[in-house]
Amino acid sequence: MLGVSGVPAVIQFILMLFMPESPRWLFMKNRKAEAIQVLARTYDISRLEDEIDHLSAAEEEEKQRKRTVGYLDVFRSKELRLAFLAGAGLQVKKM
Repeated sequence: MLGVSGVPAVIQFILMLFMPESPRWLFMKNRKAEAIQVLARTYDISRLEDEIDHLSAAEEEEKQRKRTVGYLDVFRSKELRLAFLAGAGLQVKKM
């Protein structure tokens, strides 16, 4: 009976071996030609250029964000500081 519940997981694992990489991940790793091939399977030509432009803009935004956000920024914003303290507080073990 326990083996029957593992069948969907095995099927999913096998099918995931044939899935392409994420176009966004490929774009971020400078494998733009592969990203365009993956997108071409999903979108038609008229929409493909829009998606490529969107990925380019997202890549630039990600680079800017990596340069401007630091670890101490968590404590500068009140909302992030409260969320951090709430998460850390939930991990504290009661005695």
